[in-house]
Amino acid sequence: MRELPQLTEEGLLPAGIHQTTLPEVKARFGGTLKREEIWGNFDKMLADAKEAGLPVKKVIIAGSATTAKPLPGDFDVIVVIDKPRPSITDPAQRKFLDETHMRRTYKGDVFVLSEDDPAFKNKLDFFSKTKEDLTPRGVVEVQIDK
Repeated sequence: MRELPQLTEEGLLPAGIHQTTLPEVKARFGGTLKREEIWGNFDKMLADAKEAGLPVKKVIIAGSATTAKPLPGDFDVIVVIDKPRPSITDPAQRKFLDETHMRRTYKGDVFVLSEDDPAFKNKLDFFSKTKEDLTPRGVVEVQIDK
């Protein structure tokens, strides 16, 4: 794993997928009460995903939480799993398919996808640009231990 690159003049990660560790992400993008709240919500989401039995392989993190924005709004994450989709028959996993529930519970935009899912590339492309003017920006990839 490499150290995250310096942010651009616009306060964004340079375009690309930057592999690192979760402690590195939190050290780099923490430090304020709002950011600590965001990362606390992220940690809760990840713990709940594992507890629900989702085969989490890695996470791809983007959004204002990974910028220089003084008051980021939330985190955006793709939770990459080893199998096609969470089980819709398992209530613990089914909630991870409900984007409204995820936003309300964890205060972030959470998408659970496998890399084989056609929606994966679309979300990754979406996360790789700013919403405001579609400026290319980087995302962070973190491998998750089983």
